[in-house]
Amino acid sequence: MSLIHTFYAAFFADVIEPFSQQADQRFLKDDLHYLFERTEHEGDSFVCSRLPLLGKAVEYAYTTDTPLEVPLGFELCGTTRLPKLFNTLFKRVFGPDGQPLATPTSVLELNLEQRKTWLRGCAYTLRCLRQLTLAFSKVEDQGPGPEYDSKAVAEFSQRIAARPQLRITASETTAIAELLNSVLLADNGELAAPLAQWISNPFGAHGPGAVAERERGSEKWLMNNIPGLDKSIFNWCPGRDVYIIEPADVDGLSRICIVPKDFSARRIICIEPKEFQFAQQGLWRVLKLLIESHHVAGRSINFSDQRWNQRMCKKLHYATIDLKNASDLVSLDLCRLIMAPKAFHALTRYRSRQVRLPDGGRLDYRSFATMGSALCFPVETLVFWAIARSIVPLRHGVRVFGDDIIVPVKYADRVMDLLERCGLVVNRKKTCTGVTFVRESCGAWKFYGFDAEIVKFHYRSCASAKAWTSITQDSLLIGEYFFSTHLASSIRSSTNEWYWEYLDKSGALKKLCDYAVKGGNQSCPMVERWNSDLHRLEVLVPVLSRGPSARTLPGYQGLYAWTVGNDTRPSPSGTEKVKWEWAEAKLFRG
Repeated sequence: MSLIHTFYAAFFADVIEPFSQQADQRFLKDDLHYLFERTEHEGDSFVCSRLPLLGKAVEYAYTTDTPLEVPLGFELCGTTRLPKLFNTLFKRVFGPDGQPLATPTSVLELNLEQRKTWLRGCAYTLRCLRQLTLAFSKVEDQGPGPEYDSKAVAEFSQRIAARPQLRITASETTAIAELLNSVLLADNGELAAPLAQWISNPFGAHGPGAVAERERGSEKWLMNNIPGLDKSIFNWCPGRDVYIIEPADVDGLSRICIVPKDFSARRIICIEPKEFQFAQQGLWRVLKLLIESHHVAGRSINFSDQRWNQRMCKKLHYATIDLKNASDLVSLDLCRLIMAPKAFHALTRYRSRQVRLPDGGRLDYRSFATMGSALCFPVETLVFWAIARSIVPLRHGVRVFGDDIIVPVKYADRVMDLLERCGLVVNRKKTCTGVTFVRESCGAWKFYGFDAEIVKFHYRSCASAKAWTSITQDSLLIGEYFFSTHLASSIRSSTNEWYWEYLDKSGALKKLCDYAVKGGNQSCPMVERWNSDLHRLEVLVPVLSRGPSARTLPGYQGLYAWTVGNDTRPSPSGTEKVKWEWAEAKLFRG
């Protein structure tokens, strides 16, 4: 039995449990057989590509309070507008005409206790529907062919090369600029102290990502050209082998990398030259310190923990705004317009200006930075915060994490209008305002404050330690102990002998079987604990770790890497180990 079959068989066992009526249980079992039949005839693409369309239709209907539009390929049930597949669940949250049942207007006649009880049940049903339809929507291993790659590159090239249409007034520009520059500048109009100090005596670092030169691990530290860095940073390293040049003499050319976003879509990342990445990582640390310590921005932005956004979106008087292709659409023209010249020069000093396309051509881009640059995320977050805060008064809360924005409902329309006039595109399908009970931010999907979050698997098989660890961890975190245990007991027959020996020596499978289920689908208390310090339920999950690489840096480059704390980053040559850690559990129970 494949991993997909194993998951659905185990998950249906839990879904059927709350339905006491014999007829409902029979229909759900028929749904399972139908799902297996279509998977057998259409392959994994049914659950990875076709079935997620139905799940997205459910999300869109409840996000916008519009009738359910069932995608082609799914038979309707009788004269209703509901699909025959999972009809037992659909009819609990949709009317025969496809209209969502659990809406703000539909609960006006219920008292508070009745409202909570009914909506809690609706949240559980929606969560089940989303888990059944979207479980494998983010599968990355294998996928459609090169035509998807060329399409993604063409769309990306069009976005970054287009000149943005900025339609903001002078007063709006001034309001945004004052907020943004209050973070980057001191009271006297000069650069803020940490930023000014970095400009005069810069430092850098390397992140775990790739570089344009295709070098990895410790190889990235063997640099000859470090743009614009002051020689004093290496004064304590006599005999250094570093040649200092200015950025204008460096070929600031990034390289396109195509990575899977899900089964049928691709994401474009522009990989920076290693010298630029080195400087960008140092500047990113300075920006993080400046933004999070600011007396206003620090209350809305936290780069280290997106759970602030996830908690805030539980509150129905806040709206969640999602942007489409935000990284590519924060234009250089917009940043030049709202940033003080000194700040703009400091942030663009190490910005790549061209990208090498897969066909060998070069393209000038008008975006400030694209995904792959260490400055993309902090700058876009700061820009979006300044735009939102220019509309929302200080007495109201605002949270921004990348392109996930949370503002009070009564200001949402004005904020979205200003974002679009700044050349950005609001993703209306994922933007949740006051017309529904749904809120979505940073992966959290809330319905009337209740968790409706699911796990989306990124692998279809356990062919590697990384895949096995990811699948097992995700399933344990939603309480799917039955699936996890079955996976552990069947993995020996579905993997290579060397891999079974590796897992067996690590003790991972034995511990999983010992700590998982005893007696059917009921969770065993041994695997769970209540953390009294953090006030949360935790579950023991496997985590894949790698030991330090055997390769070390020679000479003073190694000394500098050790000083900035990057000498022990994981490397493909490191030894893989499965360790067990406690993590917050979000049990999939009604």
